[in-house]
Amino acid sequence: MKQILVFLILFGAFLKPNYLYAQSNTDSIQDKSEVFAYVEQMPSFKGGEKKLIEFISQNVKYPEEAKEIGIQGTVFLSFIVDETGSLTQPKILKSIHPLLDKEALRVFNLMPKWISGKQNGKPVKVKMCLPVKFKLD
Repeated sequence: MKQILVFLILFGAFLKPNYLYAQSNTDSIQDKSEVFAYVEQMPSFKGGEKKLIEFISQNVKYPEEAKEIGIQGTVFLSFIVDETGSLTQPKILKSIHPLLDKEALRVFNLMPKWISGKQNGKPVKVKMCLPVKFKLD
């Protein structure tokens, strides 16, 4: 019987945003709708990286049909952590199969609020990328 191994691949320091910093003057944050890629204090899952991995591992249910046909790979999700720590605008950046995409989005939608990112001491929106690897052993 194949054992299921689901884990998170982390890039850089915790999670890697997927596009470049968008503000030229960091001394004043004027546009509340502006979304950053890099900020002085990046958003984080409450409890840190270890708790994020635990949360995903405990909540992912490998789709039976995907197991039966041997589908595995890494689904890449982008999303925004807003000023309140809420997760918004989830989007599949790289799809492996609709079954795995759907499961990654389902677990994403279960996530609690994060600790928001900050620029110049003020909470801001930050775009993030979360790769979730599905592997059958």
